[in-house]
Amino acid sequence: MFYLSLIEHTLRLPPQLLGLPLNEAIKGELESLFLDKVIANLGLCISVYDIRSIDGGFVFPGDGASTYTVEFRLVMFRPFVGEIITAKLKESDSNGLRWTGLCDGSIVAFSVPHNIKSLTILLQGYDESLDIIHLPIQQGLCAKFITNPAHEGIVTLGFFDDIYIPVHLMPNPSHNEPDPENKNQVIWMWDYQEQKFPIDGIDEIRFQVQGVTYPPIPVEQPKESKPFAPMVIMGRRLVQ
Repeated sequence: MFYLSLIEHTLRLPPQLLGLPLNEAIKGELESLFLDKVIANLGLCISVYDIRSIDGGFVFPGDGASTYTVEFRLVMFRPFVGEIITAKLKESDSNGLRWTGLCDGSIVAFSVPHNIKSLTILLQGYDESLDIIHLPIQQGLCAKFITNPAHEGIVTLGFFDDIYIPVHLMPNPSHNEPDPENKNQVIWMWDYQEQKFPIDGIDEIRFQVQGVTYPPIPVEQPKESKPFAPMVIMGRRLVQ
C-alpha cells in the first residue's frame, strides 16, 4: 500500500528561505510542492521520506533565487491490484458504492492530540534497514493505528475517498432500495439465504482492489459535476 519513490527535481529556492539550513529549506519547499498531491503512476504523496543529494545552487541572471537539483524519496500511497483493504461506506447510488477511511488489518482507532506533530511507523513491504518513517500530522486529524504481525505498524489517516465499487462488482445477488433519510442516495442490500443484509456506513467492510487509474485532467469541467479525482481506485466488494 505504501511505497518509496526516488525522484529528481530541479528546485527554485526563494531568497527569503536562504537564511534557513539548506536541508530544512529544501524539504519545506518539497513538501509544499508534493505533499497531498497525486503523481500519475506513482500514487498519492504522503510524506517526504529523505533527501539523497543536493547539487547546484546557481543564481541565474535577473533572479534572486538559487536553483538546485535535488534527489529525494517520497512515501507514496498506491494500492496494488488484488490487495485487500478495509474501508467504510461514504455514499451510494444506483451506480454502486463509494468508500472512505482506508485501513488494513486489526484496527485501534485514536485521535491525535494537538501537541503531536508526527508519528513514527515502519514502512510496509520495505526491506532496507532505514525503514522507519515520520509522518506529519495535521492538528485535530483523526488517525488509525493498525497492528500487523509482519510489521510493527501501518498508519492510515482516512485521507482518500475516491474508491468506487460499480454495480457489476457488487456481491451477487444484490439490490438497492430508496434511502428514507436521504432521497439522493440508495441503500444496497446483499441478498443471502432469503435474508437482506444492508451495506451501510456503520461497519467496516473489506474490498479487493481491481484497478487504480489516473484520469487525465479535464480542460473544462461543468459547475455541477463532482470535483476532479486525479487518482481513482476501483474495487470488488468482499463477502465476509
